[in-house]
Amino acid sequence: MTRVKVLVFASLRDKIGWSQKEVVVDGDKIRDLLRSIKSVDGRTLYEIVTENGKLRPNFLILLNGREISFLNGLNTEIKDGDMISVFPPAGGG
Repeated sequence: MTRVKVLVFASLRDKIGWSQKEVVVDGDKIRDLLRSIKSVDGRTLYEIVTENGKLRPNFLILLNGREISFLNGLNTEIKDGDMISVFPPAGGG
């Protein structure tokens, strides 16, 4: 079991129902972490931020401040004490 801190920002915060939480993950990859977090409507965070097994465009996930696309994507390994930040696509106009 891995204990990590997860920060969820902007509109994702409302979908998940919290802004900062320490979670225990039964697994050792970002993918496992995302599957373990349930949203208010019952979907997992994984279902919200991925499509066909890949991160949806414009979603951003950081592991200890480093973008996971520069690491091993959703298969990036996590360990105790890591901090994961999840950002939805930015809106604006």
